[in-house]
Amino acid sequence: MLKLIKKNYKNLISIVILLLSVVVLVQMRSQLSEVKLVKPLLLIPAFILTSAFLVLNGLMTMILVGSFGLKLGIIESISLSVTNTFGNLVTPFRGGLVSNAIYLKNKYKFNFSNYVAMMSATYVVVFWVASFAGLISCVFIGIVYGLFSWPIFFVFSMGTIMLGMVMFFSPKVNDTTIPILNKVSFVINKWNSISKNRKLIGEIILLNLLNTMLMVGTSYFEFQAIGLSVSIEKLIFLSVFSIYSLFLSITPANLGVKEAFAVYSGLAVGIMASNVIMVSLVDRMLNVLIVLSLFLPASYILLRRTKTKIS
Repeated sequence: MLKLIKKNYKNLISIVILLLSVVVLVQMRSQLSEVKLVKPLLLIPAFILTSAFLVLNGLMTMILVGSFGLKLGIIESISLSVTNTFGNLVTPFRGGLVSNAIYLKNKYKFNFSNYVAMMSATYVVVFWVASFAGLISCVFIGIVYGLFSWPIFFVFSMGTIMLGMVMFFSPKVNDTTIPILNKVSFVINKWNSISKNRKLIGEIILLNLLNTMLMVGTSYFEFQAIGLSVSIEKLIFLSVFSIYSLFLSITPANLGVKEAFAVYSGLAVGIMASNVIMVSLVDRMLNVLIVLSLFLPASYILLRRTKTKIS
């Protein structure tokens, strides 16, 4: 029995979190029933911005693999972005990344270590941009509204400083006896192999800034759709803090975990939990709708290309 638990503990954690999420939703049903979708047409621009997010992620993939000498077309890159998102949607621990790695390996013999280096570069930049933008918004909200969360400020500060050191100084980190620290050191050391290409890093930073703007814009229309006006600095704060939930991607589509981060950050800036949860549900609905509608054509494109392998 103990061996079975050890073997499946990740799945058990996912199930527990999903069950807790259901319990919370049931307990909050009366509060959620008071939140109405008063401007549903505003979900159309939110839909468009969410779709653009997939396009930018595809463009980022194209640029990153291009740095390793592999030229992907824009349609193929966007298709990989869609299948990656679909994989993350239906499997825990961001399983979509694995499917993309397998595709690139089978189709182009793209080395797995290069793929890890590519993703390491992506995550270092993603979290640094999120930390820096979050730090600025955190200070601004504290000055203007008198709302300040020291724990979140600490998270953003540490992210900005530590990831900034990784980005601009590229230190060599040795392994330790602590597994989670070894994963961090692995990412940092893989980053070092790609960070010398400053033009590439600049392009990734720019694309991540654009992605952050898309996230903020999407959140703006989603809050407006439920009749709630939220200032731009608060939207930035909410959007970038949600990125930190990727550290705990242990459920399909990060269900429950992302909502917990959203509620915590929302309460920190004076937004009711019921409003934040409703926006999160609307956001999930949009993402599922977009990904499901694009998954079959994207899969067809990739499968058709797989049949013509490059020797």
